[in-house]
Amino acid sequence: MKRNKNWLVVILSGLAILFSITAVIISLSNTQNPDNAFFGWIVATLTSMVLLLIGWQIYTFIDVKNRLDNIEKNVDVKVKGLSKLSADIQERALINDGHSENAISRVYLNLISPKENQEYPFRFLLHSLLAMTHYNITGKYDLCNQITDIAITTIDDYSGFCLTEAQKNILISRTNGMMYPDRIGRLVELRQKIINIEGI
Repeated sequence: MKRNKNWLVVILSGLAILFSITAVIISLSNTQNPDNAFFGWIVATLTSMVLLLIGWQIYTFIDVKNRLDNIEKNVDVKVKGLSKLSADIQERALINDGHSENAISRVYLNLISPKENQEYPFRFLLHSLLAMTHYNITGKYDLCNQITDIAITTIDDYSGFCLTEAQKNILISRTNGMMYPDRIGRLVELRQKIINIEGI
């Protein structure tokens, strides 16, 4: 399409040159009257100038058009690259957040004991669910399933797990807020175990 337009411009430019040369020849051939000869030269000179200006404008138009096309292509490539880079950065940030939350949950898991602070079980489950949320968004369902298995095993192993109703509601709202709950195998079971945890 662009080549056809360029050829059209070349053809029209050639026709303009041909008509200008014809006008110069006609004006020079009618030089019987000296007064007319002067005006013929003026017309021929003006026609030549107009020809040069039109040719220059056409050349400039083609050059600017080609440069703009190249700039547009470069911008499109860079925008696509930046979009991909931005998506990669967002995904990495979510995965890193998931790793951080998972590490924090492991710290609270190690602190859980029946005689110690009752805040630890809640913190362990909260950070586990936060890690699952980040992994769920990025499609790391295998990690979500691992965290779910650890949380269920921990709830089963520690009979001293106690939560307030407010804590339970926070945790249940986190389980309900998962984007793709059907891809986390035991999420419903984890939700039920949280509901069944003894209240304080």
